[in-house]
Amino acid sequence: MLNVQQAPEDRYQRFADLAPFVREAISTIAALTPSQRLDVEFLEREFIPALGLNDELLHEQPPELAPSFGKGLHLWQYPNQLAPYLAWLAPMSTG
Repeated sequence: MLNVQQAPEDRYQRFADLAPFVREAISTIAALTPSQRLDVEFLEREFIPALGLNDELLHEQPPELAPSFGKGLHLWQYPNQLAPYLAWLAPMSTG
């Protein structure tokens, strides 16, 4: 868990350690089909949790997301909030 009491170099190292997960996420996003990019339910229930969720303030998180806590990208946004936004952005990314 990120701690504001940590020395700045420790906090920066935590984010530097996420680099492999960022590369993996980019590849995973690129591999999504156009229909998956627009499927809010898929994004919410499968895709976003698979990217990895935050592991702080867990009392605020839905318990069904527990397997994704503290993994991958450590996303803070609730999947049910982020999924509609990603689906809305998807048509814009096809340029």
